[in-house]
Amino acid sequence: MVKNKGKRKWYLLTAAVLIVASSFYLMLRRKTVSNVPPPDITVEFRTQRFDQALWENRLELNTAADSFKAVFSDFLPFYAEQLVAVSRANDPDLYRNLSAFLQDPYIDTVYRDVLARYPDFKAIDANFDAAFRFYKAAFPNAPVYNIITLVSGFKYKIALIDSAVLVGLDLYMGPDYTYYPMVDFMTLYLMRRLSPEHIVPDAMQLILEDLLPVQSNTTQLLHRMLEQGKVMYALEQILPNTPDSLIYGYSSTQMDWVVQNERNIWAYMLNRDILFTSDLGELTRFMNDGPFTNGLPEESPARLGPFIGARIIASFMERNKTLPMPELFAVTDYERLFKEAAYKPK
Repeated sequence: MVKNKGKRKWYLLTAAVLIVASSFYLMLRRKTVSNVPPPDITVEFRTQRFDQALWENRLELNTAADSFKAVFSDFLPFYAEQLVAVSRANDPDLYRNLSAFLQDPYIDTVYRDVLARYPDFKAIDANFDAAFRFYKAAFPNAPVYNIITLVSGFKYKIALIDSAVLVGLDLYMGPDYTYYPMVDFMTLYLMRRLSPEHIVPDAMQLILEDLLPVQSNTTQLLHRMLEQGKVMYALEQILPNTPDSLIYGYSSTQMDWVVQNERNIWAYMLNRDILFTSDLGELTRFMNDGPFTNGLPEESPARLGPFIGARIIASFMERNKTLPMPELFAVTDYERLFKEAAYKPK
């Protein structure tokens, strides 16, 4: 299940109804995108409730059922060593150490809460099925991943390994979950994105990011905006029924603000002449997470770079309607892409 190919991508996403203007914008922007998954495309993936299976065997991991050990023989030591860091994979006391971790009162409570919140995964599986079908239509040769759900003690929200997307359900318990204010890194803007409806967008974004060509660590703001903009544009296409606020991780109020101020944001960037900067402060300001964008009104969301990048990509694709999505992702000449996009927000 867990292969030693070195392709492991870890993301601690340290992760309302839109008003008429936003809804109209969404309708205009996606009018060419069907909201029905392609009927001729089927996908095969499975969701494994590792969290449930581990909990059921928590008291006697040394003598756990053979079926449990057979299914999770590779993943169990990987979980213990890499995800919750309670034991080395080759430690003879691995099972004992893991059992002790699971019986810690704090972890015990979190596990019980997760299993009560997620007694089954059927609705989310259905959303994954639709998303994967759109994804395969856009990227026919791209891999479809299995889903493994787990509890990591608030360490991992989403992670990608060779064979699966790992979903840390303890970081999708809803913004009002009792324990979140006690977690060191937690902030109000992060808690807002810790709800079940963010699982599929977060997972599909991670999968799409893995399809990007390896870059030479470009530090130019425009390059970073367009690189991430490709991901966000593709995410909009494969999740046509998902509100943009969920796709971008904004509140509905922030989404409305950014839609109404797209032209002003672009003018602000042009007036400051920062598109081609490699200044770390500007990259941080427009690409990193936070409560809002420093220097702009507090109604503004953070990560405006990916949003404007996606709008530039949309303009480029409007002029290259027959370009397959994999070819878009393969483009690394961002100056040419930017020029051909002829982006002019209204």
